[in-house]
Amino acid sequence: MTFFVLLSSPYMGAVGLIPRTGTVALSVLQTKLQSTTKAISARSTKQPCFSFFRSSWFKFFSWADHTLSFKGLSTSTISSVPSPISAKATPVTGRRASSSAPRERSIGRPIRRAPVHPNKFYSSERFMPPPSAEEEAAEPEARQPGEDTKNFYHFFPKKSLGQNWLKDEVIARNIVISLKRPLPAHLKGHVNWDSVDENQPIVEIGPGRGALTGIIRSEYEKPKYKFTAIELDQRWVAHLTSTYPDLDVRRMDVLETDWKALREEAGGQRLNVIGNLPYNITSEILFSFIESSDHIRQAVITMQLEVAKRLISKPRTKDYGILAVMLQLYCPAVEFLVKIPPTAFRPIPKVDSAAVRLIFSDPGCDSLTQKLTGEATKAQVRQVVRMAFNQRRKCLRNSLSTLLQQRERPLPERWSNMRPEELRPEQFIDLTRYLFDEVPYPLE
Repeated sequence: MTFFVLLSSPYMGAVGLIPRTGTVALSVLQTKLQSTTKAISARSTKQPCFSFFRSSWFKFFSWADHTLSFKGLSTSTISSVPSPISAKATPVTGRRASSSAPRERSIGRPIRRAPVHPNKFYSSERFMPPPSAEEEAAEPEARQPGEDTKNFYHFFPKKSLGQNWLKDEVIARNIVISLKRPLPAHLKGHVNWDSVDENQPIVEIGPGRGALTGIIRSEYEKPKYKFTAIELDQRWVAHLTSTYPDLDVRRMDVLETDWKALREEAGGQRLNVIGNLPYNITSEILFSFIESSDHIRQAVITMQLEVAKRLISKPRTKDYGILAVMLQLYCPAVEFLVKIPPTAFRPIPKVDSAAVRLIFSDPGCDSLTQKLTGEATKAQVRQVVRMAFNQRRKCLRNSLSTLLQQRERPLPERWSNMRPEELRPEQFIDLTRYLFDEVPYPLE
């Protein structure tokens, strides 16, 4: 049985009839109406609020209409909604008009859709609420690859996956084109390639809606390369598989990716990585790139602006740290490509972003390999860097005290009084060789 509940407001009197069943809680609708009325009241005491009043009112009814549609109810029962102010009414400026002034009212106006909220995805057809816990658990089995995904815009972002989808096509195209940019002249001797051609493999991290995927495919009219997409969200895996049947889409965690295996599948060629990194695990992904730098040629990635600044920071600055030292040891060039505003993403993040290009040295040409000629290893360099920056404001004799006691090698006086943020990346290699080589490397 369907009941009709009469909702009211101090502004409107009788508003309209909304059907109530067991699936639509009356308390939810009443709470929504009360919050809308409070917002209108708060604004009306400060400034003319006709446009705000209208938009807030119709947002409520649009929300109610969408909710009823999702629950399978007919929206024809809400045939008309009294308009709070006629569309012909002229907004009041300055002081509020006298209460005795006549107001035009229009009865029987159709429901108006609320404007699209910038932090949610909508389709032109209907609104879809977030999936329940049961739907999330059953999702991988419910949607199989190749299933119709025409309503993929209904998908809500998952905060646990750090999802912020790039929607600006101009920025997306510039990011993809950056893969083919010629190398700087000063990289001769560090790399033996110039630019990406059609025969080189590409790996995209977190393609999501496919903002970069489609552009990558269009930039290579006759792709001969191995193109692999790594996505953890099953919803987008199904969408990409349906949209690009010939695309190698793999549902996996990027932190568990075997870059060596991907390189072997691509015929032994080093990989070109591109993608929009989740902000919550950006550092972990970058360290995985460092660990697998022998298998990665370059990476064009989007990250939080603050993290991008850390990558290109110099000694004696507050942004200079472990990540900057390690990347600059493995990458002869770290290029800052473009700053990206929050409005280029959906949902809109609270921080600015940036696209960065990391160019890794060829195996045997990096600074570590060239300078580590003794018993010291790359793992030991990482150990020294981490221990030093764990207490970045302390002198090296204090931050490395445990290691100095184990190796029984006191630091020279000039080095013992230095802080880790004062050392250049190459000096950390010298410090590691001094501690771990059988014959201590002389420190300048």
